[in-house]
Amino acid sequence: MQIEIRSRRGEVIISGDFADTRSVIEARKANLEFANLFGANLAQADLSGGFLGAVELSEANMQGANLTDADFTGANMGGANLSGANLTGADLSGVDLSGADLSGAILYRANLSRTNLTGANLLGADFTSANMTGIQR
Repeated sequence: MQIEIRSRRGEVIISGDFADTRSVIEARKANLEFANLFGANLAQADLSGGFLGAVELSEANMQGANLTDADFTGANMGGANLSGANLTGADLSGVDLSGADLSGAILYRANLSRTNLTGANLLGADFTSANMTGIQR
């Protein structure tokens, strides 16, 4: 899968074919707004502080990823694997997480307002101090 990750200033941070990558993707504070990352393997990636508004991440593997303070507003993450991911302070408002695996994920102080969690696996997820106003379950 061809992926190009740019900074908020438009500079290319990462570019290449990541279909079978075994290396960890590091793209702190990257701007991926509206990117199509359907089914991408982002396991253990560091996207902390990134802007991922309205990004397509359904069926993506983000197991164990560092997503602290990332902004996913309006993203589609249905069926994504977020098990063990760190989403501390992340903005997940209006995100579709239906059928996603959030087992063991850390969502401390995350904003989950209006988030769709229908059919999501929440076993062992930490929602301490999270905003869960208007979630769909």
